Amino acid sequence: MTAFKALDLPEVILETPSRLGDARGNFCETYGKPLDAANGISADFVRHNESPSAVPGTVRGLHNQASLRPGQAGAGA
Repeated sequence: MTAFKALDLPEVILETPSRLGDARGNFCETYGKPLDAANGISADFVRHNESPSAVPGTVRGLHNQASLRPGQAGAGA
C-alpha cells in the first residue's frame, strides 16, 4: 500500500509506493491520478509505473495491448 506523509515544507507530500516483487523483479506504481488526488497530489498525467527486472532479458507481461495507436510498436506502420 502506498504511504503518504505531509512534510513540514508547504505543499510537499512524501509518497512511498509499495513494491510487488517475485523472482523476475518488481513492479511499482509511482503515480496514479485517483489515489494521488485523494491524498492531495495533482499532476497533469494519469499514471507512472516502474518494473525493473532482476535478470537482464526477462520478458514481462504486456496487458490490455489489443488496440494500438498509429506509431506504436506492432501497429503495422
